[in-house]
Amino acid sequence: MTNNKSLFARIPFSGIAIPLIVSTTFWYSNMNRLPYEDALPTIAIFIAIWAGITAVLRLVAGSWIRAGLMAAIGAVYALYLPQMIRTIAHANWVRWALLAVAAAIAIDLARRIPRERIALLALNRSMNFVFFTVALVACAAAIGKQVYLESTRPATEDVFPTFKGTATANSPDVWHFIFDRYAGGDTLRRVYRFDNRPFLDALKARGFAVQEHASSNYQRTGHSVSSTLNGAYLDRLAAKMSNHQTDWVPLYRAMTGNAALRFFAGHGYDTFFA
Repeated sequence: MTNNKSLFARIPFSGIAIPLIVSTTFWYSNMNRLPYEDALPTIAIFIAIWAGITAVLRLVAGSWIRAGLMAAIGAVYALYLPQMIRTIAHANWVRWALLAVAAAIAIDLARRIPRERIALLALNRSMNFVFFTVALVACAAAIGKQVYLESTRPATEDVFPTFKGTATANSPDVWHFIFDRYAGGDTLRRVYRFDNRPFLDALKARGFAVQEHASSNYQRTGHSVSSTLNGAYLDRLAAKMSNHQTDWVPLYRAMTGNAALRFFAGHGYDTFFA
């Protein structure tokens, strides 16, 4: 017989367990692109959303335990089924039909959740045990991998020191435009039959220095912007990441916490992104 006083049997953990497992495993497989300072707030917000869904379901479920189990059913339907159906069905009408059938099954399962307290506690205790075990394994694996990766990542301020120089209250504003994937004049004229010279001439007339035949040192935007905003090639960063060349997090940190921003912040500038 289930102990009615057992906290493990009474907490509505199921409603947030599946979102926690999904978001953590997704982060685990994308840690080479997604730093913890971006991932953890996102995971927290995602879990909070499902906690809110559980709270809303409480209004119709009659208890927090039933609401948590209903939210778990909804999480499986929303977070797992669409991808599974996309892999087995190619026609849109088949996908929608399968989703409709799955929705009917999910609603029927939710209605079958017992209302009698002893049976409900027993079911919730079993589900919590399963979900807690899986969530614990997923979180432990994510933490272990993250600790290892962070131990191999250099601090970008050590790789790219802040620019030397001074700035005063009379120093000018600084504008930095990134025309990502903006084709050169020759390409626009040859491929798209578009003459870009009037635009370039207008920039020159306003005092801009225009290099019409410039080329990028790097193919990828992240590499190019990181190099530009740190005023250096990425060789020093590459040397420190020689054994982890697929890890882009140090590159992204070099882009968002670059030497130029550190210089301007140290001299009282406010930075705005548009």
